[in-house]
Amino acid sequence: LGPLQMTIDGTPVPSGTPKQRAVLAMLVINRNRPVGVDALITALWEEWPPSGARASIHSYVSNLRKLLGGAGIDPRVVLAAAPPGYRLSIPDNTCDLGRFVAEKTAGVHAAAAGRFEQASRHLSAALREWRGPVLDDLRDFQFVEPFATALVEDKVLAHTAKAEAEIACGRASAVIAELEALTFEHPYREPLWTQLITAYYLSDRQSEALGAYRR
Repeated sequence: LGPLQMTIDGTPVPSGTPKQRAVLAMLVINRNRPVGVDALITALWEEWPPSGARASIHSYVSNLRKLLGGAGIDPRVVLAAAPPGYRLSIPDNTCDLGRFVAEKTAGVHAAAAGRFEQASRHLSAALREWRGPVLDDLRDFQFVEPFATALVEDKVLAHTAKAEAEIACGRASAVIAELEALTFEHPYREPLWTQLITAYYLSDRQSEALGAYRR
């Protein structure tokens, strides 16, 4: 999770102009569900689409199909016409977004059941999917901001749950540096501060725990 990147057999593949990449991003965000042409037009041009917007969308999809076809993938299956638009059909485990959601969900469920070692493994795997700010190369498109904001919330939740699991497993000191960075980045997230204070205390760093409590 970071700037948009398409890989085929482990090799990054250039995915075209910013608008073409925005179409791909919309299809990935809504993978395995139809995305209407009108929704794609709104994502790219908002309230001021050009007269040839629909033709441009079809051209972008055609170009993406050529990229898939050139790699030996059947583009009419993976990127199929699906009224009122198109559907990108990919298993969740082939997409970093899908893997993040699956691992985070499994980790949260494991933590709720008291299986903290398992929770830590799942949540660590979820967080490894992040390469940087999500879709940072497409921030000029307004659909990106609410999606990225919601995903960052999920990331913070995953960090918080992972810290809780690590502390429950007796590894409080191992999460201190991570929590320090997170509280610096998100200074108003009380659950992160609670985890940091707890980790300090359990690591015999009481003065730092008290200092964090007073902030």
